[in-house]
Amino acid sequence: MNAALLSLQEVCFRYPDARTPALEGVTFDVRPGTVNAILGANGAGKSTLLHLMLGRYTPQRGQILLQDRPLRAHSRRTLSRTLGLVPQREHVPFDYRVLEYVLLGRTPHLGFLATPKRADLHAAWDALRQLGLESLWDRPVTTLSGGEHQLALVARALAQSPQILLLDEPTSHLDLANKKRVLEIMRALADRQMTVIYTTHDPESASAIADNVILMREGRVLRHGPLGEIFNAENLSETYGTLLDVAQIDGQKVILLNLKHDAPQI
Repeated sequence: MNAALLSLQEVCFRYPDARTPALEGVTFDVRPGTVNAILGANGAGKSTLLHLMLGRYTPQRGQILLQDRPLRAHSRRTLSRTLGLVPQREHVPFDYRVLEYVLLGRTPHLGFLATPKRADLHAAWDALRQLGLESLWDRPVTTLSGGEHQLALVARALAQSPQILLLDEPTSHLDLANKKRVLEIMRALADRQMTVIYTTHDPESASAIADNVILMREGRVLRHGPLGEIFNAENLSETYGTLLDVAQIDGQKVILLNLKHDAPQI
C-alpha cells in the first residue's frame, strides 16, 4: 500500500474573533493517485480545510505533512508547483482572454519575469481541449457564463500540472453535461497518478468517482475511509442531519431523501 502523500494529524483551526473552531481534531491520510471527496453540508469546514492544505492558513494545533515533511518546511515555490487549487469562484480584476487566464497556471514553472514558452502554451491548449473550451480561447473571461468560468478555473489548474489537485465545490455551478465532463476528467487524472481532493455537498458527486470519502459536520470528521465502507445511509444521515436512503442503480450509489420520516406535520 502506498504511503500517505498528505497527512493531517489532529488539525485544529479557529478564525480570529470566532467563538467556536472552524476545524477541530481533523485527522486523515491521502494516498497518491486517489480521488478523495470531502463531503458535508455548507458550513462544515470543507473550504477552510482546503486552504490549510494549501498552506494559506496555519493550524493552531496539530500538523499537516506533505511527503512526510511539515507543510511549513516546504518552500512556497515547491508548494505552488505541487498543489493546485480550483476555487468555487474568483473575481477577475483584469480583462484576460481565456488562453491568457489558463496560462496563469504555468506561473509556478516560470522564472522571475519570464514569459511562457512553447511547453507552457502546449500545456494551456491541452487543458482547454480537455474542458472543451478551445473555441473560447480568445473570449474575455469577464464575458463567460458562470459555468464556463468554472471550467476555465479547472483548465488553469490542469495547466499547472500539480501533483495534488484541490477543488472547492467544482461542479456546483455546472449543468449536468459539464458536471459529468469535470467528474470524468477528475477520475482520469487520478488514473494517471494525480492525486485529487475535492469538496462537495453533493453525495452523488462523491459516489460517482471517489475512492475515499471524508464525512464532515461542524468542523469535525465523522468518518473517513474507502467509499464502499463509509458511504451508507446511516453515515450520510449523520453527516447532513436528515434522514437519507442509499440505493444502488447500475452499480452506482444514489442518495434519496427520506421524506416519509422528515415531513413536517401540517
